[in-house]
Amino acid sequence: MIAIGLLVLCGLSVPAVQADSYQTLPANLPSHYGLVGVRVENRGVDSLYITQVHPEGPAAAAGLRVGDRIVAIPPYKLGTADELSRCVQSFAPGENTHIDILRDNQPKRVQIAITDVGHLYDLMGSEGRRPNPTARRHHRWDQQRSGAEELLWTLAQRYDAVTAFERLQQALQMETRRYGGDERLDDVHFLLNNPLKVDPFTRDLASSLDAAVDMRAYVDLALVHLDGDPRRARRSRLPHVPLTEEVLFATLSEAAARVDSAFAAIAPSERRHLLSTPPSLLARFAENGRLDEVEGAEYEAHKRALILAKKVDIDLLFSAALQVADLATALSVPQALTLPAGVPPALSSVGGSLLYARQTPLGWIIVGGTGANYYARDDILCIIDMGGDDVYVRSAADPSTASSGVYLCIDYGGSDRYIGRAGSAIGGVDLLVDHAGNDAYQGQEMAQGTSFCGVGLLWDRQGDDTYRSGRASQGCAFWGAGILVDSDGDDRYAIAQMGQGFGGARGFGLLADWRGSDTYTADHQAPSAYGITDQFSGWAQGVGCGFRGQSSGGMGVLYDREGNDRYQAGEFAQGLGYFFALGMLYDREGNDAYRGRRYAQGAAAHQAIGALVDAAGHDRYWAQTAAGQGAGWDASIGYLRDGSGDDSYRAEHLSQGAAAMNSWGLLIDEGGRDRYRAHSGQGQGGSTTYWGGRGAENAGGLIDLGDQPDAYGLPERRDDHAFKTPGIGIFLDR
Repeated sequence: MIAIGLLVLCGLSVPAVQADSYQTLPANLPSHYGLVGVRVENRGVDSLYITQVHPEGPAAAAGLRVGDRIVAIPPYKLGTADELSRCVQSFAPGENTHIDILRDNQPKRVQIAITDVGHLYDLMGSEGRRPNPTARRHHRWDQQRSGAEELLWTLAQRYDAVTAFERLQQALQMETRRYGGDERLDDVHFLLNNPLKVDPFTRDLASSLDAAVDMRAYVDLALVHLDGDPRRARRSRLPHVPLTEEVLFATLSEAAARVDSAFAAIAPSERRHLLSTPPSLLARFAENGRLDEVEGAEYEAHKRALILAKKVDIDLLFSAALQVADLATALSVPQALTLPAGVPPALSSVGGSLLYARQTPLGWIIVGGTGANYYARDDILCIIDMGGDDVYVRSAADPSTASSGVYLCIDYGGSDRYIGRAGSAIGGVDLLVDHAGNDAYQGQEMAQGTSFCGVGLLWDRQGDDTYRSGRASQGCAFWGAGILVDSDGDDRYAIAQMGQGFGGARGFGLLADWRGSDTYTADHQAPSAYGITDQFSGWAQGVGCGFRGQSSGGMGVLYDREGNDRYQAGEFAQGLGYFFALGMLYDREGNDAYRGRRYAQGAAAHQAIGALVDAAGHDRYWAQTAAGQGAGWDASIGYLRDGSGDDSYRAEHLSQGAAAMNSWGLLIDEGGRDRYRAHSGQGQGGSTTYWGGRGAENAGGLIDLGDQPDAYGLPERRDDHAFKTPGIGIFLDR
């Protein structure tokens, strides 16, 4: 379906003209990027129906309804979605026209004025922060061209495509100006304006992740990429151990006060509304990636939540998180805490041996012994457990009713079970550190290192662990940071969708696994976003995603340092960017296997950046349906780079260095004996029908730099060969 848009001039309708007076739509109409705020679909020949009206768009104000049949924009008869799109685009925003429809078989003519994308999606242009593309790291990337960038410009010169490259870059720059820039991350803005800087960005971020050795480093890294102010967030570190109960409570109290200050710009009732919204908001998004497909109270509630989220002071949330992170680091060994003598009281919903328990205005502080303990209270501020096979139960109750916006849990040993929310923050700070044991984490939604207007961090330091959850989990964030770090062990990660490094609106979502052969799964649970039988949705494994039309997205990263890993996901996965967002999957070494569906493995759609980088190993890639393995769609940048190793690539359409609708798609393999198989792609620049082509082409490239013999499944692709196809499609095998 195609989205288009209108603005009403008056609420009157007049009789439509006779159908035999309509003309055929010309093939060479100009494009001025007009919009109308509707979605349409064909239901037979010359049978074009409205299926969606943007709730606040001008089409809704004009009185257009779902079920109306579009007949014409006089003098032109319209029979297909493409014809409607081209006709509306031919008007400049602000021009007047009218549309003829059939409603209940009665003809009507509605007078309208064309609008533009900035006015249609005006929520993206109000109240939030604007991108600043002059960050110090951006200057560093600008200083020199990377090897990949230098090679691409050399090929562009060889094939007389430099001007076409520049036009495409200008087309992406235009997209960053057409939409409002509220909450857009600086890195996303910079890369959309400088598409060939994706390579140094991925290398720089991977180096930063390698250097992160403690909780503070991860929180600092998230703050930098969310464009926070480190001067406002940073606070003095804690004194040296040992720590007393007074220092423990004072530190957590100060962090809780900073959380409250972060919400000072909104009223208590607004805070409750904001923090109670995620379940319905995520459920709506999970259906098809949008929030504007409903009208009435639900849409208004979601819109209000997005407006309120922009007012939360992220710097103060991170200030609180850094305070709690320093406390967790100071408590890295059991001997760090000194406790007063005494017998703790018995507590309901808490079982096992306790060494200490104190009720505070912010919740209980509990210290458990080395036996098997059970903790199932939601009014806990801090748990420190000395060891044993423990069970932690935290409900998904409305966080706005909790006594504190801060929670800290430290477990020193044992094979433990965490049920419900674990290291997940909704409107606050939630940190969980498990030092040893083969642990099991089980959640339903927003669990295991997840945040919404907060900072949630789960760090498991040792053991073969299992992570299972439903939606929005395992390193998932909206307006804040959601971080899951696993230091060691052969681990299993499984979710329904949205996670394993998912960055939503101004969110930094990270899953970082240091060692072990791991399995990541986000498939076979959520229905396909396209309604395809036996296909499934993923939105996981290094995904940055915005609410299309309502808010720019964030940054989602899955980073695996070593091990022979397995990645399986549904649609939209494995280094995927969607709507002014950035997604990255980076695997540093190991013989890995990737299996994804549509839009997977270094792919991007709708003004976004997606990157998959595998630095070493004999790897296997399989992307089903379309748009995979270095594929860009609609003013986006898709990038896949594989280092050394004998690799196998299997895909279907628009894959392996392919681009369409004014995008960049690039696959670079740096060495090894490789095999490529695809139905279409392999260095292809495709269609540009969206928005009249934006005055630019596409750039697709498949570049194999190894000196081993390789195999390709498409004509003309072979060893020691190079050529250019239409649309700046470049193939090179050295």
